[in-house]
Amino acid sequence: MTFLWPAAWFLALLAIPVIIFYLIRNLPRRKPVSTLLFWDLLPARKRSSPLWRKLRRLFSLLLQLLFLFLLVLLLAQPLMPWQEKAAQSVIFIVDTNPSMAAESGGTSSLDRAKKILRTRIRALRATDEVLLIASGNPPRIIQRWTSNRKLLLEALEPIEVSGTAVSVAPALNLAADLASGEGSAKIAILTNEVGDEIWKKPTDASLEVISIPLPENTNYGLNHFSATRSRVDPETVLIHVRTTRSNPEADGDDFQAPRLELLVNDQLTDVIPSEEVAADSFRKTWSLSLTDAATLKTRLIAEVNDPLSSDDQAEVSIAPVENLSVYLVGPRNSFLTAVLSAMDQVTVEETVIEDLPSKPTDALFIFNQIAPPDHFRPAASLYIRPPGSGVWGTQSPELLPESIVSEWEENHDLLRHVDLDQVFFNDSARYEPLPAASIFAESFGDPLIFGEWEDENQWLATSFSLDHPDLVYRTVFPIFIGNLVRSLNHSTEPAAARLPGDVASQLRARPILEASQADSGDMPATARPLFLFSWHHWILLLAIIWTLAEWHTYHRRITE
Repeated sequence: MTFLWPAAWFLALLAIPVIIFYLIRNLPRRKPVSTLLFWDLLPARKRSSPLWRKLRRLFSLLLQLLFLFLLVLLLAQPLMPWQEKAAQSVIFIVDTNPSMAAESGGTSSLDRAKKILRTRIRALRATDEVLLIASGNPPRIIQRWTSNRKLLLEALEPIEVSGTAVSVAPALNLAADLASGEGSAKIAILTNEVGDEIWKKPTDASLEVISIPLPENTNYGLNHFSATRSRVDPETVLIHVRTTRSNPEADGDDFQAPRLELLVNDQLTDVIPSEEVAADSFRKTWSLSLTDAATLKTRLIAEVNDPLSSDDQAEVSIAPVENLSVYLVGPRNSFLTAVLSAMDQVTVEETVIEDLPSKPTDALFIFNQIAPPDHFRPAASLYIRPPGSGVWGTQSPELLPESIVSEWEENHDLLRHVDLDQVFFNDSARYEPLPAASIFAESFGDPLIFGEWEDENQWLATSFSLDHPDLVYRTVFPIFIGNLVRSLNHSTEPAAARLPGDVASQLRARPILEASQADSGDMPATARPLFLFSWHHWILLLAIIWTLAEWHTYHRRITE
């Protein structure tokens, strides 16, 4: 055993005056009285004391000497062989992945980690420093370097589990960078080792893994829940759900899987029995007709609560079907007007160049054989055989007498179900598109349908008009326009619920390579201090005990 302040042992010399004060006895004092008559009538009394009365004074002395010894011992700050004499700098990382919310015996893994960390913080010496990091994307420094236990304990309390899967790799890298600036700083991570990656020890850093045990009972959880409007029919909502379970070997004979419920606007819509949900991985897709906005919920209902409750229910909101305004600019084409007017959630307005809005709106502008003003750039536009030059490139004066579709992007969303095989055009123009444009359909190298439909300003151009199109194209053109309109319907964007994820729901720990395992108890064995409380707490406790014992001894001594 070594001591941080060996000079404190000189304070043990205070035992000398304590002993001297106990050896001093008060001599009887003489006082004059008027007569001794009454004193002589008293029978003689022999003063004899049993052994325990004689030892009581010695016991009081030993109590005070013991208190002095403990006081000097604490001031000397003893260190056991497993403790380091030099001041320590430690970076603690608290894993906040969703599986840390899993409960065992009514206590979550995160609460267990906080309990361990509180014990570590209370065991700090005045010369030790600690930095706290909570994992996340990105990781958060919740308390910078300090030796103040109060600040560390206060910073520890607000740490919460993340709603979605997070990686500890950024937190480890951040801790390694901070440790390199502190010389011999150590890194300790408190985790249940659940993740979708194998962690590696940071370079040139001492890493200690404090493992939090995982619950042993089975967990059923939702690992995916989403809803999206069909691009083919926006009124149709496709709902996807996927469940998983952990520890199937822990299921007993009387174990019953939960049932799965689907609610639309808080109204129960469908129930999947537990027999189907009991599979290791269960998937289900619903197709519902919903025009207005709706709130969709799904939940797992079980007779017995499983360890992780955050993956037992999920909720998403679906937007209503949006109305799309379409402006037709240029010579009137009855066929084009009829195609657009037959579509639901589409408002058609015919206009001229002079009446275009000063600021383009979130609408589709179709320019039929006419070029828009140079300053006019709508968010979405379709140019049917545009003249001159513009965003579409440059029109060549040479015409294509007859053109047949030779190749087209049949897998593209715009051309889904659009069969252009054997389609002829006899009035196509020849264009030289800009390099950024994509070719969606061509006739032996000459573009027929081209544009940029992936950027913020979406545009398409066709090299043919609708005045004398092929009969086959008249059949597939409404499908093409329908795909184009649906691609602009933002209500078709998928809505997915925030869930812990498949890895967290399975509660399956991954091995941590290149890291030494630590004891998962209240205090790792490699860092167990001699005293779990600070020295002033011990002094206060011992002072109370000594005061009570000495008061009792002294009181008995003067009254008997």
